[in-house]
Amino acid sequence: MSDQVQRDRAIDPTASCCVVAPAGSGKTSLLVQRMLALLARVSHPEQIVAITFTRKAAAEMRARMAEVFELAQVKQLSEVPEYERVSLELAKHALSNASERGWSLPEQLERLQFMTIDSFCASLVRQMPLASRMGGVMTPAEPVADLYRAAVLDLLQSSEPQIREHLPPILAALGNRWDSAIDWLSELLTKRDQWQLALFPGQREQDALDYMRETWELECQRRVTQLNADLAPWRAQLQEILNLLGLEETSDFLPLHSPSAIGSWRRVAAFLLTQGGEWRKSVTVKEGFPPKSEQKELHSVVSAEIRAALSPIVFEGVALMPEALDDDQNWQIVTSIVAILPHLLASFWWQCQQRGEVDFTQIASAALEALGDDENPTDLALKLDYSIQHLLVDEFQDTSTHQFELIRRLTRGWFEHNQITPESPKTLFVVGDAMQSIYRFRGAQVDLFVRAIEEGFNGLRLERLDLCRNFRSTGGIVQWVNQVFADLPSHSSPMIKRLAANRAEPVLGGETDIQLHAFAADPNAARETEFVVERVRSWLEADASTTIAVLGRTRSQLAPIMKSLKDAGIAYNAADVERIADNVAVADFVNVLRVIVDPSDTLASMACLRAPWIGASLEVLHQAQTIHARLDTGDWHSSFHALEQDSEDLELQGCLARFNAVIRWGFVFRGRRAVRLWLETLWEGLAGFSIYSSDRDHVAIDTLFEVLEQNPWTIDSPWEITELLESKTITSQRSSRVSVMTMHKSKGLEFDHVVLPSMGRSSRSSSRQLFEWAELPVPQSYGFLLGCSKGAETAGLSVGNWLHEREKIALNDELKRLFYVAATREKRTLYITTSYKQQDPERCRPAKGSLLGQVTQLSSHECSWHVIPEASEEISGAGSNLSPMRIARFVPATNDALPDSCLTGVEHDLVVAQDWLESSAVQGSLVHKAFELAIRAGQLPRCDAYLRGRLFHEAVSLGYPAAKADECVEQALSVIQVTAGNPSAHWLFVGDQWQRYPEYSVSRRAADGFESYYIDLLLRSTSDDRLRIVDYKTTMPDPSETPQDFERRMLETYQAQMNIYVAIISKMEGRAPEAFLFLTHTQRLVQFDATTLRETT
Repeated sequence: MSDQVQRDRAIDPTASCCVVAPAGSGKTSLLVQRMLALLARVSHPEQIVAITFTRKAAAEMRARMAEVFELAQVKQLSEVPEYERVSLELAKHALSNASERGWSLPEQLERLQFMTIDSFCASLVRQMPLASRMGGVMTPAEPVADLYRAAVLDLLQSSEPQIREHLPPILAALGNRWDSAIDWLSELLTKRDQWQLALFPGQREQDALDYMRETWELECQRRVTQLNADLAPWRAQLQEILNLLGLEETSDFLPLHSPSAIGSWRRVAAFLLTQGGEWRKSVTVKEGFPPKSEQKELHSVVSAEIRAALSPIVFEGVALMPEALDDDQNWQIVTSIVAILPHLLASFWWQCQQRGEVDFTQIASAALEALGDDENPTDLALKLDYSIQHLLVDEFQDTSTHQFELIRRLTRGWFEHNQITPESPKTLFVVGDAMQSIYRFRGAQVDLFVRAIEEGFNGLRLERLDLCRNFRSTGGIVQWVNQVFADLPSHSSPMIKRLAANRAEPVLGGETDIQLHAFAADPNAARETEFVVERVRSWLEADASTTIAVLGRTRSQLAPIMKSLKDAGIAYNAADVERIADNVAVADFVNVLRVIVDPSDTLASMACLRAPWIGASLEVLHQAQTIHARLDTGDWHSSFHALEQDSEDLELQGCLARFNAVIRWGFVFRGRRAVRLWLETLWEGLAGFSIYSSDRDHVAIDTLFEVLEQNPWTIDSPWEITELLESKTITSQRSSRVSVMTMHKSKGLEFDHVVLPSMGRSSRSSSRQLFEWAELPVPQSYGFLLGCSKGAETAGLSVGNWLHEREKIALNDELKRLFYVAATREKRTLYITTSYKQQDPERCRPAKGSLLGQVTQLSSHECSWHVIPEASEEISGAGSNLSPMRIARFVPATNDALPDSCLTGVEHDLVVAQDWLESSAVQGSLVHKAFELAIRAGQLPRCDAYLRGRLFHEAVSLGYPAAKADECVEQALSVIQVTAGNPSAHWLFVGDQWQRYPEYSVSRRAADGFESYYIDLLLRSTSDDRLRIVDYKTTMPDPSETPQDFERRMLETYQAQMNIYVAIISKMEGRAPEAFLFLTHTQRLVQFDATTLRETT
């Protein structure tokens, strides 16, 4: 069918359809037309429900309806352009029906049921408070993390026998780390919509375990079927090889065509593929093929044919698949997890009832309960079955399992109704595009979109309609997108569904400009950022009405561009990009609160002196530290006052006097004034509104005040403020032709010019999870699997490993779709930029995991290369002549902002924390923490501001006095700096030859329970089976001690400790590790004698 025929079919009010609507295909207009066609035949407008996923989308559709109704009342068909005539004609029919039935539709648009999925669920819950178990007032929790944490702590502290039985193996798998258990169980609650529906429609754990077994059996059968289809021409020869190997190995392999033959196919994969997943060109005795054997000759012929015809991707994941879940070595841990999940749900619901708060997942679950299951539909379900005649769902590719099930329950009985009354059918209309599914982190399952097309709902089949005309972009843009993205599915994994991008047909002409710019020798992307700002300025100068978007994968990639735009005087809108917590005004004011609450906080005190209300130079900071050390009270309030008295700079003296008055007033009147009044008085006293005068700063400070007003206890614990602000972003209200946003946020929008920066860079990858879970598509239901990779080799037989591999593939596929979404926002201009550290373009490659690296069609020869010349020695050495950076200082004209009582001194006494920890012990802990952070980040230790602040907080959290923590941190940083500059120590932190596990948790049974230990660093060789244990020691040698004597003393001192580590690892791994001490002060790696270790162990 042609595109227009399919569009006409989509607005047929008697048809149930699934419309595949690629970017720019006019999806919103089609939804409006469908709504108009339905309004022309229903008895009441409430019989039509249109569900969207955002309030903005619902508002846009309502606005479009109002616009077309207004046009229909004043215009005739001949008076409007041809492309508007369909909508106008449908609107006239809808208004005619409304007039006959007395709706007064244009004046009562609120009767049109445009609703978000969350608001629709909430409306169902309100109608059935008892059936949904949501009676009474239940408000959305803010922040919801507190609710999860409380539920988890309630579970962990429970004395119920079943919980106490199953928690220990889970905690042991998590290294007996309480914080890890809290974080992981909280994540399970956050994402319970992904497992609750599949595992616990009831409350029996055995049913859940059986369901997972069934899911895995179906998945194994699916892969066997797929392998039989892909390798059908060679199956007989492969079976013959297997039979011969079976005789040789005395193994009994099931026939390859058997549904349960995953083990047989795993053996086939082993002799066809290398461990790296590439085709094996030859086989040896190691693979089970004796020299000059029949099976070896047969293998050489068959493998050559298969290599020529297929990609090794057909076997992806097969090597990790056990025949049954009970064969998984970690199945018992999984059964313990499943056993506690109902208790976790119960604890969460108990906390909800106690607090009168819920999260949106709970509202969605309650909506399902309000509708009842298939066997027992509720009165509400029967009522809705009568009242809702037509259901429209937008952005269906972003549907989660809960939402899919909601739609399924709403449409129960529709197929039977349509068979009985075909003249007035109930219809389901869903629209979406699988290539625009980019919200996996929110639980979106693109497989459900494919399932809706293939299976429909409750027997109600959906007619697939594919739109292809593109009304947004020029012909050149459309053809480029077709070329780049059309053949992505050919590289898809058999572990997940293959998704194809529809080829679009251009409608618009006009000039097209698509450019890819790469910057070599630009490690910090400074030149790339400069180029982006230059392009934005040139577009603005060329056309006063143009619209421009800079779209980044992450907020951090956009931060330098926003700063450069601001420095260049270019106004921009940033949608949910700038975090409140990162705003300088907020950070400066939080530091003031920290100093008021804790006068011993040196880091915050230094930051306050550096802030614009004082603008202290480095000399003044040094003077302040000297005064603070001389007074030796630990009280920075007193030190500020003494600095004011000692200063000879009258301007600085005035700023200090005002600041000191503000601090004293804040200290005295904390808790004696309304929170908002107290905060605003402090801010005014600091002249904050004058110093930070931009709209963004005002929005950020106002948001901070609102958060503190709602959560006043955090003023006494300023570290919690950052957590509360974590999800808060600055949204500018000013209109601007330039928009800066993440790619996810740009979905559904369009611009004249689009820039995609940093496309060759990857974001920080998440670490491998101990537990993995996933929803799997199974016929007519929702499959679910949970796996654990504890003790399993990365490439070993384990459902946990298989799930991890599947998740990596799914995320990579979503990266391609994210690139597609970003690359289809422009009307006529697309610029893609990236930067590399290397200077030679031939050596520059997109990072693994980057968006540019996902699309091989964008090859390097299409780039415009910008090679940044290396700095000369004269230039690079000029840094020594630079003058210290000056800090802007704001000098207020008057002191009238604070009450008079604030300007007089207030006497107060403070209790300073005792210095009860040895400096050397804390210093050692800081070095350990720095090494752990570096290894987890996959980089050498970097002594930057982030690490300095992190170590300061670490020292304070260990009980070390804040007044002396800076000195301790500096001592630790000196050790870290030396290690980072020692090439012989680099292999401990980076390199492909070892897998690294910092702070590796182990335990052993003792007389009174279990003893837990943390090994500083466990290393596994990537090329063989070697293991190494490294323990860091920051002990300094005695002045009279030779290096050899020092090393001998350290080995003797820690021999007993290392014996324990070696014994535990040997028992866990089945082989003994090599054991070392890394002595930081001598930068020497010394090894324990293996014979001595074995004897003492």
